Amino acid sequence: MEKRMLAALALPVAAALLWAMPPVRAESAPSQEELYYLAAEVVDTQDGQTRFAQIDGENPTLYIYTASGIFPDHIPYLLTMDTQGTDSPADDTVLVVWGCMSGAESSSPVQP
Repeated sequence: MEKRMLAALALPVAAALLWAMPPVRAESAPSQEELYYLAAEVVDTQDGQTRFAQIDGENPTLYIYTASGIFPDHIPYLLTMDTQGTDSPADDTVLVVWGCMSGAESSSPVQP
C-alpha cells in the first residue's frame, strides 16, 4: 500500500518539477543554404595546422584548418564549408574534411 501511495505522490511531483524547469534550447545546425563544398588540396602543414587551397578558380582562397591528424598532400580533398551566414568567404569555417583515399600511396588511416 505504501509503494502505491509513494508512486501516486511521485508522479505529480515529477510533473510539477518538469513544468517549472526553463526550456532548453538546442543549437540549430546550419541550414543547407549556409553549407557548400570546396574542392581543395593541401598546400602547407606546420605547427599542427594544415592549409588547404582551392584547386580551381581565378582567385584561390586559403582556408586554414587546425588538424589533429596528418593530411597527406598527394590526394585531393573536398571540404564541407559553413558560410557563417555571410557573403564573404573570409569567415567561412571548415566543418568536414573529406579525403580521396583511392590511389593514395598508403592505405593506413589518418593518424591523430
